[in-house]
Amino acid sequence: MKKIIGFTPALLQVVMMGEVDMPVRQAGVIYLKNMVTQHWKDAEYEGGEPIPFHIHEQDRAMIRDAIVDAVVHAPDLVSLLCLYQLVKNFE
Repeated sequence: MKKIIGFTPALLQVVMMGEVDMPVRQAGVIYLKNMVTQHWKDAEYEGGEPIPFHIHEQDRAMIRDAIVDAVVHAPDLVSLLCLYQLVKNFE
């Protein structure tokens, strides 16, 4: 998996768009949650192995800056999933 800088913040923006149907937003927030859970921290790299995927630091900074507003302005189900990640990963 390759790094696509800007993908994670763009996904958060789509999740927060009121014009997007709720099932699409729910799927997006679940994908975002899984991505953050699995790839937030830099993984250990040992020579000879493929470079492990992780969310780029630029994207992590953008997510940190936007996550509180996202939780505050999101519908209940979406905000619950965002809040779960906020508490779990930013302790």
